[in-house]
Amino acid sequence: MGFKRCPKCDTMLSYNKFGCNKSRSDGMQPYCILCMRKARKVSSKKEKSMEMARVRQKKYRERLKEKSGENKLVKERTRMDVSITKSPKRNHIKSHQITLNPQPVKKSRG
Repeated sequence: MGFKRCPKCDTMLSYNKFGCNKSRSDGMQPYCILCMRKARKVSSKKEKSMEMARVRQKKYRERLKEKSGENKLVKERTRMDVSITKSPKRNHIKSHQITLNPQPVKKSRG
């Protein structure tokens, strides 16, 4: 059995402490099994935190959609209320128009 150096932990270990990798010239992984485990743990923690962030962002976007939908409904209601209140006023003479025979404006109720 031969020995190989792990570049991460910088130790000389026997070949049975390394995983197999047929694509490499020596047929072994570049890092020892222990270093690969540590790297996998760090990576999985990072992935979990990223997944949690994605879930939080998705919930936030859903809440925003709900709020914007409520705001749109409120805006539509106010537009309808404004159009109803403005409709009788359209019959009055605008102040910037000059008329020769001004007539009193009758206000309609309703």
